[in-house]
Amino acid sequence: MAFSITGLSGSGLDTTQIVGDLMAVERIPYTNLQNKKSNLQSEQAVFRQLNTKLSALQNLARDLQYSSAYNKNTSKFSASGVATATVGETAVKGSYNIEVLELAQHKVTGLSGIKGNDKNLFLDTNTDTALGLDTPVFSINTEDPDNTMTINLGDLGDPSSFKSNADVLKALVTKINNNPTEYGGKATLVDVTGNGDYRLNITAVKGGNQPIGFELGGESNTFVQAATDAKLKIDGIEVTRSTNEINDLIDGITLNLSSKGTTTLSVERDTSAITNSVESFVKAYNDLIDLMNINLAKPDGEDSINPLQGDTTLKSLKDELYSVFTGIVFEGNQYVGFMEELGLSVDKYVGPGTPLTGKIAFDKTAFANALSEDPSKVTAVFTDRIGQMWERLSGTYTSSTQGIIAMKISGYDSEIKVVDERLEAMERSLQMKEARLKQQFNNMELMLNSLNSTSDWLKSQFDSLSNMNKK
Repeated sequence: MAFSITGLSGSGLDTTQIVGDLMAVERIPYTNLQNKKSNLQSEQAVFRQLNTKLSALQNLARDLQYSSAYNKNTSKFSASGVATATVGETAVKGSYNIEVLELAQHKVTGLSGIKGNDKNLFLDTNTDTALGLDTPVFSINTEDPDNTMTINLGDLGDPSSFKSNADVLKALVTKINNNPTEYGGKATLVDVTGNGDYRLNITAVKGGNQPIGFELGGESNTFVQAATDAKLKIDGIEVTRSTNEINDLIDGITLNLSSKGTTTLSVERDTSAITNSVESFVKAYNDLIDLMNINLAKPDGEDSINPLQGDTTLKSLKDELYSVFTGIVFEGNQYVGFMEELGLSVDKYVGPGTPLTGKIAFDKTAFANALSEDPSKVTAVFTDRIGQMWERLSGTYTSSTQGIIAMKISGYDSEIKVVDERLEAMERSLQMKEARLKQQFNNMELMLNSLNSTSDWLKSQFDSLSNMNKK
């Protein structure tokens, strides 16, 4: 069994303190290696953060590289409540006078007199047991035999869970309304008397004379409401459509008619939405530049160090972004323009003697004016510059397999793994060394104790001889 003699034992030395001091010296390389690992992790964290900000910038650049980003339109009506509109990029800017004369009505068919408390829809009337899973309950589109669809009891759930007609009807309505496009209609269930006397209606999802008949439990529906067309005038021209949602009347515009009345639809370029998109890009760009500037900068303190000061990857990325963003755009030999003409300048407000930051200053008013005066120029410059930026980022830096940033992060993982292995080996070696030192000092103490005991015995013998001689 190992044991330890500590404190002021035979030697009078504080061996615990001595061993501790010796091991502190021995652990200096271990501590230095721990610091190296911490530095590597800190540098890796910067590149992980850089990768996140690059991905955010890349996503915004992906959208802004297409001309559609600068052709967004918006609409407004002179009178509300008559119609709404969804406006695409192909819509021609201008005004359209709209007069809604009649709204389209979809065909409605229904069946009344369904007793909710009865069980004939789901029970075998002879055996009073639940019908099978494949028992037909409902057929829809019966007016079009080639497209008639049947819903069986098993399609609605476990037949044994249905205790009345009302249970079956509610499950049926839910199934139809979960996918009205598939069934061609939307279902409603009304308790007409409040005493379980139900009416089931099916409303066609398409206008016109759409076939939408149905059968429920062998009984056919009765006609409720005929389909009628929408009638309206566009700039004085009368047109009809089978639905209130009209997407084939004006190129790039879908109208949704709400009520009879007259209104004027105005289609304009959505300058606000386009400006907001560019502003989001500028913010992401400047956030990325800030991160690089912080890590490339020389620390304020003389004794401080910045591990990534002068890092070639950060410098190359920053220089490349600057070069792409500030480049001049040509179409063939024809000059088109550059970003500063559109209200986006790099280091515009940096004064004399102030270090250049590489950040973009965005003049939203100047950009809006440029977009209004010459939208084709804005589109050409942005799609060219942002397109090149997106291509370089995705091809060189942000690829998850061969991208520079991913490879840097992976390289740090490898270095940290090597350091961990060295730390583990050093820790084993230090523990062995500390055990040896303790054993050596223990042996020394044991030997000194033995010598002290021998010395005491000899002294007692000499004292005894001396006393005998005196007698």
